[in-house]
Amino acid sequence: LCRDRGEPPKELRESEAAQLLAYPWPGNVRELHNVLERAILLSPGTTLHLPRLTLRGKPPAAPAPPACADALTLEDLPRLERDILIRYLEASDWKLSGKGGAAGKLGIPLTTLASKMKRLGIRKRYGVE
Repeated sequence: LCRDRGEPPKELRESEAAQLLAYPWPGNVRELHNVLERAILLSPGTTLHLPRLTLRGKPPAAPAPPACADALTLEDLPRLERDILIRYLEASDWKLSGKGGAAGKLGIPLTTLASKMKRLGIRKRYGVE
């Protein structure tokens, strides 16, 4: 890039080379090219100085969650939801609404609680199916 601009080559310090290697480069080669081009324009003398703001712009990619045998799946959600609702219903002595009712404790409308109970096969009168 220096040669293309008619300038002598610039030296890259080891700490800044490490910074370039550690950056994830989500924009790939084009982003690297732009960073280096800007650094050349802004670096007086023979040493290349990378602008820190350029490298701070994007957070590193989030690590993948660890694989484990105890991991829950989408198939587990209805069972978990059912268990949670039953716990709240039992804690409220099967009172659905009003002061101390399960809907209020869950922070959901009574109609939502009723539809969830129906969908999950939970009946107030007979306890749990």
